[in-house]
Amino acid sequence: MNGVNPVVRKVFDKVTWFTSTARNAIITVICLGIAYFIDSDVDWDEPDTTFKLTGEIPVGLPNVTVPDFVIEIDGHEEDFGGILSTLGSALIIIPIIAILENIAIGKAFGMESTI
Repeated sequence: MNGVNPVVRKVFDKVTWFTSTARNAIITVICLGIAYFIDSDVDWDEPDTTFKLTGEIPVGLPNVTVPDFVIEIDGHEEDFGGILSTLGSALIIIPIIAILENIAIGKAFGMESTI
């Protein structure tokens, strides 16, 4: 593109930058239009729509409660102690691996003269 008019080059660069930066938003708008045209004749409150994202959303905030520490695994309920015993040594190893990973990333960035 060396022989191209500088104004055309500048416009091309700006359009390329814009589409690269806004590609997620552009795809979202395109998919929104496709979904609207597919279901344009359907009442959105009916259950037979092609695209139904959320359904009925209750008004307000849920009540503040203590989380339930009992979960169901393979058909039987497991309490908090059972969950901890199932995880076992992973409770210690996973945080150590995460810390070592962060240290390695920090060292890699620290060795560069400029970021």
